[in-house]
Amino acid sequence: MSKMKRMPSPPFESSDRAGAASAAADFFSDAAIVDGVLLVGSWARGHAGAASDLDIALLVRPETDEAEWHELVAAWEQSEPRIQAAKVLGPIVRYSDIDICVIDGEFAPQPRGWTSSPDDFELQLGNYVAYSLPLFERGDRYRVLRDRWLPFYDDELRRKRLESVRTFCLNNLDHIRWSLERGDRFHAFHRLYHAYQEFLQALFISRRTYPLSYDKWVAEQLDEFLGLPDLASELARIVGVAQLDRTALAASATELHRLLEDHLE
Repeated sequence: MSKMKRMPSPPFESSDRAGAASAAADFFSDAAIVDGVLLVGSWARGHAGAASDLDIALLVRPETDEAEWHELVAAWEQSEPRIQAAKVLGPIVRYSDIDICVIDGEFAPQPRGWTSSPDDFELQLGNYVAYSLPLFERGDRYRVLRDRWLPFYDDELRRKRLESVRTFCLNNLDHIRWSLERGDRFHAFHRLYHAYQEFLQALFISRRTYPLSYDKWVAEQLDEFLGLPDLASELARIVGVAQLDRTALAASATELHRLLEDHLE
């Protein structure tokens, strides 16, 4: 099949950054297992800072053996384009200059436990489908994924997901009281923070909008994606429990429970 290359529309702050992205797209486009090279993260959304790394996702064919794409990424790390990109971006970016992840496009909810953090099903669809930009496409898999999952998944799945996330959130809120009764403030805060993230997860599902993260860009997402600019201050006050005060933790749990009832549709 013919190849189609398309650079992202948000401008990079320098030709060096654009050149590194283009070099990665050129390298991975030669691999038959790669159906798409996607720019994700801050650069894809035009919110990156001068020291932000490049986040790139490789859309590989579903039948690809894990060892095969591991070998491909390892070859990239040793390649001349990668070495040159590191020389240019290394002095600019504090840690890793280019982060490569691999996805097969087979998105599905995964089982989770009562004490684990929120799963990443909606986050994957947000970062890799809704808010990504293609640097390279082979065939129509990327377009098919966008047609399937945008603007949001179907109402039946939404109902099941919302019910499940709400249950996990309420479970964490209920455990805060039990933790405080046995004097375990740190575990109470742990449960409060999980409940806070599950509230965000449920809120986005309720509003049929994919999130980017539950711990970064929260205020921006609430404002730009959901039109709720004042909610960020409420949430910051709820999770900002000074010295893990017992009374404040209990009050925060009550307040978060109220938000859950008020904002879910």
